[in-house]
Amino acid sequence: MKRRNLSLIFFIVLVIVGNISGYADASIKPVSLTKTSFTLKVGESKTMKVKNTGNMKIQKKTFTSTNKEVAVVTKKGKVIAKKKGDTTIKVVVKYVKNKKATTMTLKCKVLVIGNSNADTTNKPDTTGTEISGNINDIVALKKLIEEQKALGAKVNDDLAGEQYKWDEDGNLIAIDWPDCLLSGNISLSDFTRLEKFNCYGNNVTSLDVSENKALTSLDCHENQVMSLDVSRNILLTELYCNNNYITSLDVSKNTTLTKLICSNNRLTSLDVSNNMVLTLVSCFNNHLASLDVSNSMALTELYCQDNRLTSLDVSNSTALTELYCGSNNLTSLDVSKNTKLIGLDCQDNDLTSLDVSKNIDLLEIQCRDNSLTSLDVSKNAVLLALDCSNNDIKKLDISYNIALRNLLCDDNVFVVDNNNRNFK
Repeated sequence: MKRRNLSLIFFIVLVIVGNISGYADASIKPVSLTKTSFTLKVGESKTMKVKNTGNMKIQKKTFTSTNKEVAVVTKKGKVIAKKKGDTTIKVVVKYVKNKKATTMTLKCKVLVIGNSNADTTNKPDTTGTEISGNINDIVALKKLIEEQKALGAKVNDDLAGEQYKWDEDGNLIAIDWPDCLLSGNISLSDFTRLEKFNCYGNNVTSLDVSENKALTSLDCHENQVMSLDVSRNILLTELYCNNNYITSLDVSKNTTLTKLICSNNRLTSLDVSNNMVLTLVSCFNNHLASLDVSNSMALTELYCQDNRLTSLDVSNSTALTELYCGSNNLTSLDVSKNTKLIGLDCQDNDLTSLDVSKNIDLLEIQCRDNSLTSLDVSKNAVLLALDCSNNDIKKLDISYNIALRNLLCDDNVFVVDNNNRNFK
């Protein structure tokens, strides 16, 4: 009887202890904030942290501020104080408990008081915008905007506007400033995460992108830039620097470059031997005496007219669809390997012969102002336009060019056309 009583007592104790333990566990939140309130001075920032007390599998954390004029918060929980006042930072935490998705909302009270001891003279007033980004990028961008506005530029000072893009961590990744009356020197050295910069159609005289190692696209065409260093922009895929005053351009380090547009400059040389993934090269109207595209096997468009080229080898560029090499000093041109060509402009050179028999997809041929004595276009059945004027051609047979719509040739050329078309 005594032993039975002892067993009963032990069982009751276990039940009580178990219930007490259960109640104790229930009182502990599986996730919580390290701080439920803190104070910041204007210009200061602090990153909030979520404690995973219950060792849960956290799937997502979403931070929001109830008063963005007082303080904003990034997606990573960095709170940035903007002006005096108070706000509540809400954190919605989605986690998995017992194989079931659960959501909990945590709150933290933030009080913002007067300016910090740090110099905030150049810190931007982002009131009215939705920017909650990297404070260094915000400050640097505001400063650059103010500098350009002082020079007469018309740039948007709304940091949440379409001219600027920010990544999920609050870093500035794109600036779009075309035709904004920019001028003078522009340095982008503060924006280390910048991926795209567009400033075409302005009066920029100097552009520093040496610290923008994440840059993939740069468009600075139609400015007054005299030199451009892209040697440290190794991720660059697109470069538009045409219509400037650039005398030299080194793209040897830009091995991921697919588009290079550097026409209408003052280049005397251009080395693209390391740029093996180039698909487009436009370098017309420079002072180039040579151009080696033998390693550019992915090239589909080449515009190198109006230079001083004496030779051009495109035999390895078998993907070419457009070749414009007019107004040079070429004495020969072999396009037999370029079977995908649809446009060929080789006018105003010193060519004595031109074989287009392998280029059956050609739609247009411009070969005027050369020294051609004959031209066979019988294989070019889809040809739409042909200009072979100012040559030494005596006879031209276009009977097989049933699609031909535009023909220009000298008056003394005997044109054979079984289709009896009138191109006058």
